Amino acid sequence: MNAIALTIPYLNAKRFVELCQVNQDLQLELAATGEVVIMPPTYPWTGKKNFGIAGQLWAWNDRTNLGIGFDSSTGFTLPNGAVKSPDASWISHQRWESLSETQQQEEFSPLAPDFVVELRSSSDSIEKLREKMWEYINNGVRLGWLIDPKTKYDSEGNWLLTDTELAMKELELEQQKRLKLTEKLRSLTDEQLKALGIDPQELE
Repeated sequence: MNAIALTIPYLNAKRFVELCQVNQDLQLELAATGEVVIMPPTYPWTGKKNFGIAGQLWAWNDRTNLGIGFDSSTGFTLPNGAVKSPDASWISHQRWESLSETQQQEEFSPLAPDFVVELRSSSDSIEKLREKMWEYINNGVRLGWLIDPKTKYDSEGNWLLTDTELAMKELELEQQKRLKLTEKLRSLTDEQLKALGIDPQELE
């Protein structure tokens, strides 16, 4: 089933939250252009696959305890103003804890996840999904995976990931590298950090 895009004049972030509150039965996203996108319910086959992806992400995060995982109902406000709900997503503890309690609990948190997953359903356009993935990356997502459960290749012959375990492993390795780098930087003096263009307070 295809998503429906509506243009609502003068819709800012606050009004979008109000719109979601009075339409809680709908899953809505906000495009950077101001369009409201109504996401239809998924077919059971797609829902089953989404459940499996979320389960694998939860199991990986439970084992590593490197951050916080989120399901497909979670909305994030990207730097470009769009509000997106990836099929699954993950944020490191450090970035999540940088948010206020209000931003965590009462807003579409204003940050891009470190990791997002989008699952292609039978009716999804691969071109639009690619555009969505590039939007994630351009707004700060560090790792994004577009998963096509039916085929390893799209219409242009480009390879698509089918094994979510690979995504989990790559995310774990990247986070380990970031933690090691942070520890090395913390061993430097404030003067050395400033010479590298790094604010010492960012490492606290």
